[in-house]
Amino acid sequence: MNKNGLKQATNVAGYILLVVMVMANGNYWFGEDDRGMLAPLLALTVLSVSVLVCALLVLAEPYKLFMAKKGNEALELVISTTKWLVVYLFVLILGIVVSGLIW
Repeated sequence: MNKNGLKQATNVAGYILLVVMVMANGNYWFGEDDRGMLAPLLALTVLSVSVLVCALLVLAEPYKLFMAKKGNEALELVISTTKWLVVYLFVLILGIVVSGLIW
């Protein structure tokens, strides 16, 4: 697999970890929301920004390659990044199952 794909997948995984840490500690850092509408609004905004950031992390370099008439390399990079993200997903699932967090 492509090393740039590993780098991009690691960047995405790191970003996801950062967002999860902020969301997990949100009540502690920002206080609890008892107004009802602020939490869903903030959650959807974070989701939208996260989609944009992840798209930029994954697709910026392939876009540059594609514009430089290197379409095959761009496609290989997207596929490699996807494969590494799937590897990270399986490692996460395996870690959850082995640690017994679900059962």
